[in-house]
Amino acid sequence: MRSITLGIQTGAHGPADRVTVVDRDGKTVFTKEIPLSAELQEFQIDVPASGYYSMTVFDQKRMFSLQVPARLPFV
Repeated sequence: MRSITLGIQTGAHGPADRVTVVDRDGKTVFTKEIPLSAELQEFQIDVPASGYYSMTVFDQKRMFSLQVPARLPFV
């Protein structure tokens, strides 16, 4: 199991943001509701192995900011 620490900053109003990560086959490996906060919040994603994963952030507000480790290829 590998862990990746990400940071997200959401708006202060509206519903929580939902983060979902799926593997190459579409299997959900992580899901989390991120509470609203104007402060940067860190969370950890545990993935079974190195490989291709897709992350979706469901955000109904105007914007969010995402911080990823410099060593992580992220497009």
